[in-house]
Amino acid sequence: MPSADFVITSVGTINMDWIAKVPVIPVSDAETTILELIFRFGGAAANFSVSCTRLGYTARLVGCVGDDEEGQTILKELSTEGVVLRDVKIIEGETTGFTIITVDPKGERAVLMHKGANQYLENYIDEVDFKGSNIIYVAGTPFPLVKKLWTIASDVDAIFAYNAGAELSDSKLTLTEIVETINRIGKPDVLFISSRAYERLTKEKPTEGFIATRMKEIVDGKDIIVVVTMGAAGAVIVSKDQILKAEAFEVNAVDSTGAGDAFAAGFLTRIAQGKNLEEAGIFASAVSAIKCTIPGAQEGLPTSEEVEEFLEERRKENTKKGK
Repeated sequence: MPSADFVITSVGTINMDWIAKVPVIPVSDAETTILELIFRFGGAAANFSVSCTRLGYTARLVGCVGDDEEGQTILKELSTEGVVLRDVKIIEGETTGFTIITVDPKGERAVLMHKGANQYLENYIDEVDFKGSNIIYVAGTPFPLVKKLWTIASDVDAIFAYNAGAELSDSKLTLTEIVETINRIGKPDVLFISSRAYERLTKEKPTEGFIATRMKEIVDGKDIIVVVTMGAAGAVIVSKDQILKAEAFEVNAVDSTGAGDAFAAGFLTRIAQGKNLEEAGIFASAVSAIKCTIPGAQEGLPTSEEVEEFLEERRKENTKKGK
């Protein structure tokens, strides 16, 4: 069962999201029509924290917002969700970070980001006391800060989880270097990486076979768990003992924004309960699938009860189909 005594601390971006529904995502020198413009709350660390609280866990958020109306609105909303905000820094004279997200009818998206107050997080991190954290989750932060937070996780004996994404676009790091940097003997630390980030780091097409083979070589007896998320194609989970495929659930997806954060929350909260990797992958896939049925990174995030109901319905459907 979920435990409010188990504390999951999330470090990273806090944003406002402007979601533009478009018939097609524009390419260079092209124009498209905005069919609908929606304002939502987002940011990888904030999304993850909200998901954890809805799944029944205590979520601490470490990040920065501006001293503007938008920042105050976000903090009020996060407080309503039950997220612990004592470690969110308000940066005077700065705007809150925001993104402009174009979403097509299939739920695919493209993102433009203004960092705003998020860029000050690295300067502020030494002021935060991470004691009492059972898991430290990091997303949307520069890799030097990731390494520092990994050291902090070691000092406070917390599981460390890193969701590698767009912040590595211009990085010269290899996937092997990232895994070796955040691996610890005897701790099941977790690296989440999107298929797009995987392709940028390895220069390989992110097919299931390539991913499984390459990641098994990289993990090679280490205690780290690597999860490569592939959107509608599911996720590949690799540990020193196993290679698993977590299938994606078919849903009427309208917006994939925040799906990776939702998957990570589902996966880590199951690991917190002592579930095995297969169970964690199934639950995480369900959390992510449900989230994608509603526009916005946080609006569709389910509770544990809603996820269990979803999984029970799918089990019944599979029984009827003879699967």
